[in-house]
Amino acid sequence: DWVPPGVTVLTNSGAHVPKAAESALMTLMMANSQLPKLATSYRNRYWNRIFTSTLEGKTLLIVGVGQIGGGAAEHAKTFGMRVLGIRRSKQPHPAVDEMHGPEALPTLLPKADIVLLNTALTPETKFLIGERELSLMKPGASLINMSRGGLVDPAALDAALRSEHLSGAIIDVTYPEPPPEDWPFWDTPNL
Repeated sequence: DWVPPGVTVLTNSGAHVPKAAESALMTLMMANSQLPKLATSYRNRYWNRIFTSTLEGKTLLIVGVGQIGGGAAEHAKTFGMRVLGIRRSKQPHPAVDEMHGPEALPTLLPKADIVLLNTALTPETKFLIGERELSLMKPGASLINMSRGGLVDPAALDAALRSEHLSGAIIDVTYPEPPPEDWPFWDTPNL
């Protein structure tokens, strides 16, 4: 891009990548340790002792392997996870064991212990994860959405968590945002 003489352009492109990648690692550990289920037990005044294994040997599916998704993949590999990735370009990433295009989502969901959404919200990705996709996930798998709330159908996620098909979900985005008083997720278990 052309910049007029004497003008300095400051950009923070990529400035948040290290922190966002660390946040992804935190959510992977939380999901694996079933913290959403433990939080629900706590709210219900129920003592729930859950014993889980480590991340090592588990499979992570990252939907959207850009800078942040790539950072998450690097952290996951450090903990011995198998990493599957989806990106439009299908361009390999050194920390991703298998890279696929978006069309592979239905075949990859059943293989993942944890699914991490980190992709843009576009007309093609709105409610990318709905009832069908959630039903394809392994029973007991976890979903993490750290990208855009509109990627996940709220009613479908609520149903998957209430039925305990998923062990839990961690979201740091909402649909709509900010959430209204009658937002269905205020009372959703294991979220």
